[in-house]
Amino acid sequence: MSHTTTTAQVLANSTAPFQPGITVPPQSAQGGSSISDPHPDYASRRPDWVTMFDAAEGQRHIKSKTTEYLPATSGMRALSATPSKLSDEGLALYTAYLIRAYFPDLVKETVRALTGILDREAANIELPDALEDMREISTAKGESLNDLLISIHMNQLLYGRLGLLLDVDPNRDLPIIVPYPAPQVLNWDDLTKTNDPKQQQDDARPDALRQLLMTVLDETRFERDTGDLFTWNLVPRYRALSLGQEGNVYTTFVERDGVRQDEVIPQIRGKTLDEIPFTFINTTDLATQPADVPLINLANLALAIYRGEADHRSALFMSGQDTLVITGYDIAQGDSDGNPSADAKPIIGSGAYLNIPAADGDAKFIGPDSNALSEQRESLNDDYQRAGEEGIKLLSTGAGAEAAETLRIRVAARTATLQTIAQTAATGLEVALRQAAVWVGANPDDVKVEPNLDFIDETQDPKDLIAYATAKKSKVPLSWKSVHNILRQKDFTELTFEEELEQIDEEADMDAFDTGGDGLGLEGDLEDPRMEAQRQAAMAAAGGPGGPGNLPPGGPGDQDDDAGEE
Repeated sequence: MSHTTTTAQVLANSTAPFQPGITVPPQSAQGGSSISDPHPDYASRRPDWVTMFDAAEGQRHIKSKTTEYLPATSGMRALSATPSKLSDEGLALYTAYLIRAYFPDLVKETVRALTGILDREAANIELPDALEDMREISTAKGESLNDLLISIHMNQLLYGRLGLLLDVDPNRDLPIIVPYPAPQVLNWDDLTKTNDPKQQQDDARPDALRQLLMTVLDETRFERDTGDLFTWNLVPRYRALSLGQEGNVYTTFVERDGVRQDEVIPQIRGKTLDEIPFTFINTTDLATQPADVPLINLANLALAIYRGEADHRSALFMSGQDTLVITGYDIAQGDSDGNPSADAKPIIGSGAYLNIPAADGDAKFIGPDSNALSEQRESLNDDYQRAGEEGIKLLSTGAGAEAAETLRIRVAARTATLQTIAQTAATGLEVALRQAAVWVGANPDDVKVEPNLDFIDETQDPKDLIAYATAKKSKVPLSWKSVHNILRQKDFTELTFEEELEQIDEEADMDAFDTGGDGLGLEGDLEDPRMEAQRQAAMAAAGGPGGPGNLPPGGPGDQDDDAGEE
């Protein structure tokens, strides 16, 4: 069967990894069904997804698109045999124009940096025993759940959208998660659960429960030719998910190269599902409607900078290529004695001179006005600054010692966006894992995904330890357990309060309590009776009737003030 886009065409332009829905538009083989027809919302969002993909792939890929992102000038087209198609001298000028251009990797760097912030600490994921094996191997690529969460965050930032499908892992008789980037989620339908058209259109029922009834996924890919193991062919392939003929059992089928394969009812341990195990994850919700791409403005700015850099660098080149103009003397006619010299050329440079006999003769270099260069550079600097505001620069800690609280104030608006992305990703993964729990007969309420929401990497200052201890002993209404929780949040320790007390109990020298002075007249002497009393009281609190957390303060007479602390 022939394809609209041939394998040779795709491979000839392979400056980026093949991405279904991006590298080639969705298309079926000849004779195939309309399964490749996209949802209207897909068609409206695809241009943004293509722009984001191209910008993230970097300079080589952007330049491979030639005039799509860097239009030729009118002069270049005028010098071509056909203005609509670059050729001859016009093509040579455009090639030099393209080579000098510079495309900044703002999108790629920003996505990586923001993903690093989102995943600075691993999410806390709780699973029932039946799904515990999915913690380290959750996808067909062998990714852990936390690795999968990183991939979700990258897709949220890049496309504003991702889909998770639960498939069957035949080797483990467990579900396995298959992520689908936004360009591969081709079509969908989520009507009300009653499947009653009148009810679906009833605006008076905003609380009508909606259910995913159909999803189509683009799985177009390269496959090795069965007749020639060294040849790769581009094969259109689509997977349809539905609730079957009766509308109550999850069913799927694949159309490969225009040929529809038999329907399959996926089962795990003999159990089927009454819902499609596919979860949409946007930046702010789990709705089927595609969300705005969060970094599309950054991609557009990067492309604007690319075009501006091309103009600026071309102008710089031309400004350094002045042209010599001679008036009052025709070299081809010869010198003052009338000796012709048709191939004569003026010699310029150090040690050379031009002899112009005519009284009104002149020789000078002319070139483009360079005054516009500074304005071009200023415009580029403005674009770079705006790009920084769109991306990671507002979240960076800068070059010096900026206070953590100042940084928190500066990034308040941005972190709100990051928090939404992190929480939505965690909720989407939790929904998928709860579906997996139902499929294997486990309790879905045992699944919990708590994302990392601490995006600021604060530098630990040892003075904080003394400050908290001094505040506590100055009768600030704060328990030792609360102090420990603060220190744990600031990454002074990874132990819980109870684990910390146990560790202190195991340390023979107890030097964890020796801070060199407690602010109450104790100089940190381990033999001091009061320090010894403090250590004994700490060990008693760790295992005594009061339980962990009732660590008394070090100064005599403070016990009554803290007796009720937890």
